[in-house]
Amino acid sequence: MQEISIIVPIYNGEKQLERCLESIKNQTYESFYAILVNDGSTDNSEKICKKYLMDSRFKYYYKNNGGLVDSLIFGIKHSTTKYTCFVDCDDFIGEDYLNNFIRNFEENIDVLACGFYYYNNGEKIPYCLEPKTIDNFELLNRYIISENLSLDKSIFIARWNKMYKTSILIDNLNFIMDNRDTSLFEDSLFVGILLKNNARIKSLKIINSYFYDISNSSMTRSNFDIESYFIKQNKLINSTVIKKIDTPSHYIINAILYSLGNIYISSFVNSSDIESLSKILNDEIYIKARKYLSNNFHISIKNKIDNFIINRKKHKLYFFIHKIRAKRG
Repeated sequence: MQEISIIVPIYNGEKQLERCLESIKNQTYESFYAILVNDGSTDNSEKICKKYLMDSRFKYYYKNNGGLVDSLIFGIKHSTTKYTCFVDCDDFIGEDYLNNFIRNFEENIDVLACGFYYYNNGEKIPYCLEPKTIDNFELLNRYIISENLSLDKSIFIARWNKMYKTSILIDNLNFIMDNRDTSLFEDSLFVGILLKNNARIKSLKIINSYFYDISNSSMTRSNFDIESYFIKQNKLINSTVIKKIDTPSHYIINAILYSLGNIYISSFVNSSDIESLSKILNDEIYIKARKYLSNNFHISIKNKIDNFIINRKKHKLYFFIHKIRAKRG
C-alpha cells in the first residue's frame, strides 16, 4: 500500500497540467498515489490525465463541475493512505518534494508545513517559514498578531505547502461538507478549523520544492475581481461556520482576511504592478479589515508602520518596503 496521496484538483488546466503531472511522476519517494480530480473541464485536461494512467500510481476521476472545495472533498474521500498533500494543477514540485516531507514528519504532529518558492516566468523566489509548533486556536490567534511573527511566516495559510495525516482531514470532513458553500477550503479558514479541532501543526525552516506559479495565478490576472474576492472572505465573519467554531474565530477570520490581503499584495510586488497594489490598498473591504485588526489586537511595530504609510496613501513607499522584505525572506 502506498504511503502518501497527492490530491490534484483540475479545472481547464491544460496549459500547465503536464508539467505538474510530470513533476509528480518524477518523485524520488515513489510510494504515493496521485488522485487527479477533473472538475468538469472543457479543455484537453482529461486527455492529458489519461496519458499518465499507465502508471498505476495515478488515479483519475471525472466529476461534474462543483468548484474547488467540492474537488478537494472528493479527493479526501478517495485518499486511503496515511498521509495526504495537495498540488494545484498549474503549479509543480521538485523531485525531492515528498521525500522532504516524509523524512521530517513526526508521529506526534498532524500537519507539517514547509517553505516554498514563488515561481514567476522562470524566476524562483524563496519563501521561508519560522520553525514553530502550533497546537491550539488561541496560539494561532497570537501568532497572527505577534510582534515578530505573522501567520504567513509561522505556518502560511495555503493548503499546498503542507503534508497532513489523512486521519485529521477525515475527522473534519463532515464539517467541511456541511459548509462547502462558504469556501471553507479557501485555505485560511481551513487551517483554523483544523486547529480548533486539536490538530497539531509544525513548521520547518527548510524550503521544500513546491513552486507556486504566480505568473498563472488568478491573483495576478488582469481580470481578477478584487472586490468580489474580499467580499467572499468577509462574508465568512457572520456565517454559520463562525458560529460553529465559537467566538474567538470572529477575530481570527478578520485577522486572516488581513493576512490574505498581504498575500495578494506580495504577488503584485513580485510582478512590479504598483497600479494593482494601489487598487487593493484602496479597497473599502481591505481597509475595513485592516482597521478592525488594528482596533482589536495588539499589532506589531512593522504593521503599525505599514498602516501609517497606507493611511497616507504612500503606496510607492509601501511597494518599495515590501520589495526589501521579500528579498530578505
